[in-house]
This record gives sequence, structure tokens and C-alpha cells, in this order.
Amino acid sequence: MISQSSIVLENGGYTDIVVAIDESLKENDALVQAIQRMFIDGSGYLYQATRKRVYFKSITIIIPSTWSTKAEYRSPGRLTFDDADVRIAPPNSLWAPNPYTHQVQGCGKPGSYIHFIEEFLTSSETKDTFGPLGRVLIHEWGHLRWGLFNEYPDPVGDQKDIVHYYQSMEDEKWKPVACNQGIYTRALIKDESNDASDYRGCEGNEDDGYEEGCMAITSGPGLSTGSIMYGLLKFDQIQHFCDNDKSDPDNLHNREAPNKHNRLCNSRSAWEVMREHEDFKDNISPPLDLSDADILPSFTLAQARIRDECRIVIVIDTSGSMDTSDRILKAISASTAFIDLVNEETWVGIVTFTSSTSIRHGLIQVSSQADRSALRDTLSFSADGGTCIGCGLESGLQVLGEHPSGILSGADILLMTDGEDAGFATHPARQTAIEEGVRINTVAIGDDAYGKLNTVSLETGGLGFSYRDNDGRAELITALTQTAETCSGTDTSKGRVQLSSVGFTLGTRGVTSGHFYIDPSIGSGTQFIVTYTHGSDIIPGVILTLTQPNGKTISPGSFEYNEDAQRKVISVFINGRAEIGKWFYEITNTFPGTHSVTFSVYSRPNNEVQDGSVISVKSYISDSVLNQSEDIKALVTYAEVMKGSSPVINATVRATVERPGGVAVTYDLLDNGAGADVTANDGVYTRSFLNYTGEGFYGIGITAENDGSALILKGKTGSQAPAFINITEDGQVVSDGSIGNYTIRLPGDQVFDSLVFEKAAPFTRSSSAGSTNVPSLPQGFTPGQDLFPPNRVQDLRVKLTSLNESSVVLTWTAPGDDLDTGTAMSYDIRISHSPALLLANFSNATQLEFNQILEGNVSSPKPFGSLEEYVITVPDVTAVTTFSYAFALQASDDAGLTSPVSNVVKATFRRVIPTSPPPKPGPCDSMVCYNGGTLDERRCLCSCSDEFPGEYCEYVKSQLKNGVQVDLRGNQDEWQDSAEPLLASVTEQLNLFCTNNFDTCCPGRGQILSKSLRIQFVTVDDVKIADGYPVIEGKEEDDDQLYTCSFIVYALKPAGPDVCSDASGPLSRWRRGDHSNVQRRSAEPIYISQDLLLDAILNGRAAIASYLINATSKAISIANITLPIEEENAVPTDSKPEVSNRSMIVITIVCILIIGIIICLLGVAYYYKRCRKNASYQAARKDDQDDV
Repeated sequence: MISQSSIVLENGGYTDIVVAIDESLKENDALVQAIQRMFIDGSGYLYQATRKRVYFKSITIIIPSTWSTKAEYRSPGRLTFDDADVRIAPPNSLWAPNPYTHQVQGCGKPGSYIHFIEEFLTSSETKDTFGPLGRVLIHEWGHLRWGLFNEYPDPVGDQKDIVHYYQSMEDEKWKPVACNQGIYTRALIKDESNDASDYRGCEGNEDDGYEEGCMAITSGPGLSTGSIMYGLLKFDQIQHFCDNDKSDPDNLHNREAPNKHNRLCNSRSAWEVMREHEDFKDNISPPLDLSDADILPSFTLAQARIRDECRIVIVIDTSGSMDTSDRILKAISASTAFIDLVNEETWVGIVTFTSSTSIRHGLIQVSSQADRSALRDTLSFSADGGTCIGCGLESGLQVLGEHPSGILSGADILLMTDGEDAGFATHPARQTAIEEGVRINTVAIGDDAYGKLNTVSLETGGLGFSYRDNDGRAELITALTQTAETCSGTDTSKGRVQLSSVGFTLGTRGVTSGHFYIDPSIGSGTQFIVTYTHGSDIIPGVILTLTQPNGKTISPGSFEYNEDAQRKVISVFINGRAEIGKWFYEITNTFPGTHSVTFSVYSRPNNEVQDGSVISVKSYISDSVLNQSEDIKALVTYAEVMKGSSPVINATVRATVERPGGVAVTYDLLDNGAGADVTANDGVYTRSFLNYTGEGFYGIGITAENDGSALILKGKTGSQAPAFINITEDGQVVSDGSIGNYTIRLPGDQVFDSLVFEKAAPFTRSSSAGSTNVPSLPQGFTPGQDLFPPNRVQDLRVKLTSLNESSVVLTWTAPGDDLDTGTAMSYDIRISHSPALLLANFSNATQLEFNQILEGNVSSPKPFGSLEEYVITVPDVTAVTTFSYAFALQASDDAGLTSPVSNVVKATFRRVIPTSPPPKPGPCDSMVCYNGGTLDERRCLCSCSDEFPGEYCEYVKSQLKNGVQVDLRGNQDEWQDSAEPLLASVTEQLNLFCTNNFDTCCPGRGQILSKSLRIQFVTVDDVKIADGYPVIEGKEEDDDQLYTCSFIVYALKPAGPDVCSDASGPLSRWRRGDHSNVQRRSAEPIYISQDLLLDAILNGRAAIASYLINATSKAISIANITLPIEEENAVPTDSKPEVSNRSMIVITIVCILIIGIIICLLGVAYYYKRCRKNASYQAARKDDQDDV
């Protein structure tokens, strides 16, 4: 289920609030004290903000097990970090250092948890910038408990459309985006031209509006007393959540402001949403008259210890009905696999039950293979007798009591049953489990299982699973392993990761196959599990063959391969690190008949990974019990894909739902901010399930895969939040400090400009979201009925307005026919001068006429998730300088059902747009250095790195070294129109050249498979113009109408499969069994050979010239094709030598050799001359001696 929160509201006091500190944080008593102070202060603030209705009563703080043990620490029982309402953990790149609430549901729905980083709670900078911690907590509590959203311009929540000022349609004044119009703001913009200040005042005013990029910077609360969801928490005056009470203007909600809260909550105030919540609805929480002592919360400190070790008892139904469809065999096989997979030091016991019980094995700590064998040996029983679920649960509790601590709290029971038990509802064991804090995970097997099993899971904090007889998932094994991975005392960051979990039916000699990826974040202790239902106790009924990325196979006879034919399990364990890459599996049925088979893959984190984070998938559903007796509702599925705390976006995520009496359905989950998805690109993939087939259990499995498109969203600094930035009158930021290693964002800093998108390695993950039980459906329900309207459009936006054409461009994400599935039938777009009219009485607003829609077709919507873009003409209001129109829409389906009214947007048309003053002239006349070059303002010169030559560092050396220069001549001085035709023609000629000269482009690949095959060696996206080009050389000396323009063109090898292997078919066929022959491209771009590119362009010179003339309709000719000059600061000149790099090297070597020979000859001559001179000197000296 989406939220396992145990928070209870009793007589105005919130009890059982759970705060958890991440295991990775170092021991810090000051952090615990800061948490306590935050809740103490927050309780008083909450009491006042809710008009004396609610406060914090009791909080449990879970201390990391790695911290020192203290006598006052209690056992956390079944509570774990993943159950916590408030989590103190490492930062999330989207938000750090700011706190945030993980919200995956819509307006009025609870969030999942509040996230703080340690430094935020302990830093002295927090109070001055964000306000007292207790007040910050209440802002986040509004998100968590009541489903409120931010009322300030939110660069994360509204990343596509940040608006700071809008023209009010009530009085035509320009107003800041704020929850209350009494808040003081200043119209400021970042001052890029003045080093002496950070900001300057915007040009414009409230009548004419402001210049583009102007921001409303809050300077104080003014007369306002709300809203807490806007921020300004450092000011004592801000005491309330905004409301719609016009008699209190200082706290009156601004319905017009284009912010996320108004967009998602239909412009309702915070209190309007809160009054519909179960905490306040029907005045269930009246005002209280309490003292400060009454609202002082109590704290319990808890820490996992030895007594909180992972303890699991498997309780298996062995009644007669479990013989149906081999259910008992499947339970035995799954339990066997679990015993092989379970972590060392886990305590395990086994109980079976019919109308009575049998303790098959008492609680034992698994620490050796002998322990595992002892547990496996007890898994031999048959199905017979009646069903007493309560009896089985009672014996399970008895076995748990065998633990040396004697404590039940925090232990787990995994209950598998297919039967009904009328007495279970009142059986004392059920209440005992609740009171003792034992978590019960349940698996409902078959279509006739006890309907309230999910209720048992829900009331004990457990998970509910379901398994149909022909299930397409290995759900029994998954239920067992997820129980182990989430039980108390387990460090989930070091636990097993499920890569694959599939189930299928294999007929005689049937074969099934598939693939999965092992990525660099995992690979330790990798294990493959196959279960099946038929075969002898000696010869297995199936054969598993694994093919590793290097082409080697693992099959029967391999030392990693283990068979347990008696219990119908095959396991393969990779000792050490499994090879990274794409693996293939193949399962063959050797049994002469049909049986059910499952295949599962598990792996542990790779401890050698630098940051230690693993790509994980956590999945959950909106409801574990969904009573639909009166009104049918959607079941929403969520899958959170993360690497550590960083979101993973652009992955392929799918949900498979097993339905009562029907075939499974599979659909994509999306992270696009539309339909059931609240925020785009946050790593949470969402979709609604609607295809009910009847009453019973619906089991949901999740798969996530990356084939190369997924990105990991990492951050350098965090996103803007409700922080107060003090800016002086002359535009100086008083304090632009930091919290931890994260700089506090300043207004105008672009969130996504500061984030790093790291390419994710190919990966595969699998998870179970559990099951939901639908105990009843509306009277007269039949499968396939159209009961759901299209989803509400919540991202209607104004993309562009054109005063000259009196038109506006509206965009939105297309809704589905049934919520976020399928394609709607039509749109109804309405226009008004009053947003309030569109909100209150949409049908009375003016409907757009057919002739007002210049682009788009309201009778032909696009499929769900597609981007709609409509161009609409509106009447010009010539009497004013600025005017606005409001728009909203509804979608209808083929059954006549209509969606709720979309969010309202305003299109503003401006005859006068204030402009920024001209920049003050600098010493270098606004000279700019590119590619990280630094400007020396004394000499007005750019200092460039070796990789980026040029006067302004505008060139890239690697592009010049691998590019070909093409000089064009023509009677024009604008050459940008020639760029695309040039790239298209070069692409075509390069592909043609490679087709005709296959061995040149693909050396060693033999011959092309087919002479008629046209190789697409590159696409137009792979051929590019070098940075800094084109360069216009100037007019020709002999004709002042002609200009020469130089382009440098280079080409990159495309990503994906090797084109050469695909084209040379025989090579691929010779090595079909060897998967290593598929070449994998490097993530870094690889240049195509310069010589190859030159040959292709020279060969196609005439065709390129002809293409340019036809494409541009201009008299363009090719003046020259050559290679660029390679100099340290190369700037293209009019003429280039017609020689290649290879020729230049040869000439240089020859010149060096000639110079060397000359130097040697001169040396020999000089030596000979010295020798002659020395001989003469010696002869003369001898003559002189003789004379003496």
C-alpha cells in the first residue's frame, strides 16, 4: 500500500508518529535533540495554525543500530526506516539542502514521508533563512497529512512554467504569485551587467507589467497572517493556513495565482482542502482549550538490537484444497528457494496447518548449509483436511516465542493460504499479533482465498500478496524474499535486489527464453532460481541454460548449477562477481506434459562501487482493500526508481496485473506529471488500473528496464524552497550561505541548469506492489463497462501569445478515454474574462468556435500522454495596452463521460513590454569567452585551454582534427539556411560511399550481405557542424556580390548495434551462438575517420553542390574541400593547402632528414679542417724545436 503510516489522531493529539535516522549517519546526540526541539516547537505552532484543533502528542525516534546503545532505548518493534513518517537521510539532488515531502498522490491525499538532511536540522543558517524548525515542520506536515502543495513559484513542482507576475483579471493590475495579496514583494531581476550588485529593480510597474525575467522577491509578510504553505516562516506574523473567508483579508487565499497548489487543488485554499480531510471533516476535531503543558509531546527513543534480529516463521496451509493446481507443490518449491536465498543470521521457522497445526521446524538461526538443509528436509508434506487459519497463526506466534529474547515485537509471519476460515475474524491469535507488534504478510492463493487476508496485513503493518493458479509471476518466492528484505534488523541497502520474477506455463518440449541486465551497482552473490511442478524425484522436469555477456554458458553439469528434483527447484549461484552486461536465459521442458514454471534472479550490491548506491525499484498501490460497492474507483500503481537518493528518469517501467477469472494485463507506468502522476521527472512512475473483471484479489508485479535511455538525476546544488533571501536596496544578497555541502539557492537560479544527468547503465529490476482485494463491485457491474471519464488535465499552459496575430498557443498533456488510459473523444475549450466563472460554472463560459481554432482538432484528441498544442485566435482589445483571457477545458469520452474542469490559465497580450536598460559598456565592449575561457579585461584577450582554440575559445580541437572544411561561394551573406541541406547531403553521400566501398568503411567485415542493400552508416543526427562555424570569409576580390563561407563538417559513429555486423550477414550467421560478437558502443562519442569523410565528400562533391542549389533555391557553389589547418589558435583563412595531414607529416619528416644530413656534413667538414690545422701546427712546432 502507498503509505504504511501508523499515525492516529486521538482527541486532537497525533500519536504514533515515527521519525527514523538513516543507518549511514554518524552518531550525533545533537541531531536527536534537534528533532525533539523541532516537534516541541512545532506542536505549539500546529495548535495555533489549526485554530486550536490538533497538536503533536507522541513521537518515536528510531536510532541507527550502529550508534551506541543506551539503557533508555526501547525496541522499535515492527517499525523500520521505511515505515517512518519523517526521515533524516542523505540528500535528494532535486531538493537539497531543503526539506521536502514525498508526494505521489494528488490534492487532499497524504504524502509518503518528510525528508530532512542532518545539516538542515543542526545548522545555524537554517533559522535565518527558512525560519524556526518547528514552523518548517508544519509547512511539510501540510504536505504529508493533508495533501497541500506549495503556493510559491516552485521550480521543481512547476518546472515547465515558472511564473512570478501575472495580470489580475479582477482589477487588471500586475501582481506577484503569492498566497495572499498583502505580502510585500519587490520586482527584481538578476543583474548580469554589474559586478557590484546581484540584483536590480525590474523595468515596469503594476499597470504595464514588468520586463521578461522579472521575479517577485518576498521582502516581508506585510499585512498577511498566512499562508504557511507559501513560506515566510521566519516571521512570527505568519500563523495560519490561508482560507476563503473574505472577512479576513489578511489570510484570504489568492485563487488567481498560477502556482502548483492552485493548479492541482482547483484553486481552493489550504483550509478548504483541510476541511474535507478526515481530521477535520464534519467538525470531528473541534477547538480545544489546552495549556502549553497539554500540547507538549512525549518521545520514545528506539534502537534495533540483538533481540530485534530478523525472525520469520513461514505458515503454510496444507488443507485439501491446496492440492488444486499443484498449489502445495508451488508452496514447497517457493519455500525451498527462500531457504536458499535467506540472509545469514536470519531466524526461520516453519509451520503447517489444516484444521490443526504442525510445527515442522522450530525457530533456528541460519548460519550454515547444515541449517538450510535441516529446514529444507521438513518441506515434505501433502494436502489434506480442513482449514483453521487462526490455528496456524497461533502456532506461528508460538514458534516466534522460541527466540532467545522471548520477545515477539518486530517479528514476521508469512501466511500462505487458499481457504476460508469463518472463525479467523474473532480468533485471539489475530489480536495477539496486533498487540505484540508482529507483522503478518499474507499470500492469497487462488481465486477463493479468504477475502480479508489483506485486512490482516494492513492492521499489522504487513504486505498483502496474491497468487493465481496460472500467475505470470513468481509471486510466492517474491512474497517470501520481500518479507526477509523488509523485516526488522535488515539493512535494506545491503540486501538482495530482485532483477527478474516471471512465471509461465510450458507444454511438452516447450521452450521459453528472455534476457536481463546485470549493471555495475550489483553483481555480488548473484542467484538464479527456477521452480516447476512436474518431474521425477531424480530427473528434473526442466533444464535451465544461462548465457553470459562473454558468450559462455551455464547449464546442467556446470559447477554453479544445482538441482533439487524432489522439491522441484533449480538454483545457480555465482560465486564472486557476476559479469556485467546482458544475460540470456532459456528454459526447456523435459517433462512429457504441461507444468507451471517460475524464473527469478537476485543479486547483491557491488561493494566496489564508489558511491555504494544501488539502482532500486520500490512499488506500491493506492489501496490494499478497495470496497467498490457504491462507486467504482481506480487502483493506482506507483513505482519509484532510484539510485541511492537520486531519481532515475526515462526508464521503461511496466505493471502486470493478475485479475480474478481473467487474463493478466500489462501497461506502462509514466513519470510525465499527467494523469495519476503528480510531478514529472521525480523518478516516480504512475498509472491507474481500471480493467476489473470481478470481485477478488488483484496482484500487481512491476518490471523496470533501461536499454540505454535512462538518466540518473544528480545535483550540484539544490532547488529553491520557501527560503527567505535578504536582499538590500542596492541589490546585494546579505547572506548567500550554505547548509552542509549545499549552497542555498538564490532567486533566479535555474534548478536544472545546476543538475547533472548521468547516463544510467543498462539495468533490469523486478518488484511486487502486492495485491488489492476488491470485496464488492457496484450492482449490475460487468467487465468492460466504460465507467471512468478522461482524467483531469492538470498541466494546461500558455506557451506563446502573439498580439500581432491575436493568437495564443495552449499546450497540455492529452488525457485518456478512461482516466489515463486510451484516447478521449473530444475537447470542450472555454474562454472567459473571469477565471472564477470557469472554476465555478464552466458551462456558462464561452465555448470556442470552430473557426477560432487555427491549429488543433477538438474532435480528434491524441492518445494519453501525448503533447497537445492548439493555436487559438482571440478578439483584440484595442482600447487597452494589456489585456488577458482565461482558458480551461474538459475532455469527453465515447460514453459521454466528461473529465473534471482543468486548471485555469491566463493568456496575457501586451502592447508595451518594458525592456531592460542597455548594458553599461565595459572595457572590452561585452566581449565573451566561450568553453570556459577567461577574459583578461586589461588586454581584452581570451585565455583558452588547448582543447578550445580561437580568439574567443570558440573552436573545439577534436572537431577540427576530425573534420573536413567545405568552402561555399554564393551571392548571399546569410549562410545559416545552408547548414541543414549541407548536413543532409553529406550524410547521404557518406552512406552511399560506404555502400559502394563497404570494405573501406567496415575493414575486415568481408562483403556486404546484399548488393541491393543500402547501408545507413550514419544518420543526419550523427553529422554535425563544428562549433564556431560557419565563418564568413568576406567578399570575393573579383566580384563584390559573391561571398565565401567556410563550414567544418565532422561525423560521429552512431550509438547502438554495429552497422557493419548487421550489413555483413555471413559474419553474423557464422557466430550466431556467440553473443560476444555484438559490438557495444562507448558512451563517449567516436569520430568517423577524417580521411574516410574527406573521400566521401570529394567523391560526392557534384551531388552535394546540386543538393544545396535545389534545397536553398540559391546559386551556391563549392569553392574548396580540404582539411582544416591545425594550429594552437587556428582561425580559418581564405585559402587552405590542398594536402592531407598524412602528406604534411611525410614532408615534415623528409625536411628534418635533409637538415640532419646537412648538419652532419658540416660537422665532418669542420672536423677535417680542425685536423688539418692541428697537423700543420704540430709540424711547425717541431720545426721550431729543431731550430733550437
